[in-house]
Amino acid sequence: MNAYSSPSVDAERLRMRTCSRQLRPAGTYYAARFSVSEEEELLCLRRLYSRGGDPLFLEELVLPGHGTERKRVPLPERGSLWKLPLPGVHTARQSLELVELERRDLRILRLREERAALCLEREYLDSEGRVIALQRVLIPEGGEEELIVER
Repeated sequence: MNAYSSPSVDAERLRMRTCSRQLRPAGTYYAARFSVSEEEELLCLRRLYSRGGDPLFLEELVLPGHGTERKRVPLPERGSLWKLPLPGVHTARQSLELVELERRDLRILRLREERAALCLEREYLDSEGRVIALQRVLIPEGGEEELIVER
């Protein structure tokens, strides 16, 4: 999936910056989502997209299985994570909901007050229906640009 501003609104290029890339324990929530132990390490990558210096949206990818049984997935430094070649993906499930932005996301997006965001989430599933990757795109409400999201 690509997300970008309507060319009629602004011809300036979309910029991407990696905000964080870390290995962390799954914990209760992600252990349940990925059917792994709470101690298993997950790779978490967060990137900020902006136009003309103004933040537009955040993109997040969470991957388990960076242990011995799975190969490390190379992550692109540029371009959409939706184009990431994930080994073993059989199908994907996508959802869309309105969420409240967390403080860290408000800070990254340079927003001073609490705000809702459109959360586009995609789960990548293996042939047995297990989640093998999770991706989220957070688009804050009240932006001045028209966003077009296409698959």
